[in-house]
Amino acid sequence: MPEFHYFSGKNILFTGKFKNMNRYEAAQKVVNRGGKCYNHYWRGIDMLIAGDNKGKISRKLKIAIEKGIEVISEQDLYKYILLY
Repeated sequence: MPEFHYFSGKNILFTGKFKNMNRYEAAQKVVNRGGKCYNHYWRGIDMLIAGDNKGKISRKLKIAIEKGIEVISEQDLYKYILLY
């Protein structure tokens, strides 16, 4: 595992349902790569990883958009896990 990973030092929030793993498994992969995961929004959040929300905009996603927080998809999560 490289010393620096895309998730290193980032405070990450999840929203929606994930197709290929549950949130706990996804969070563990982020933590293993140096990120910190949270269940609720707070001012220190750096990134939101968005799963399927059945076409609706979740409260967490709305806040992330309003605050200019980086939002990535479940597919992007897998790319970052595999590439770094």
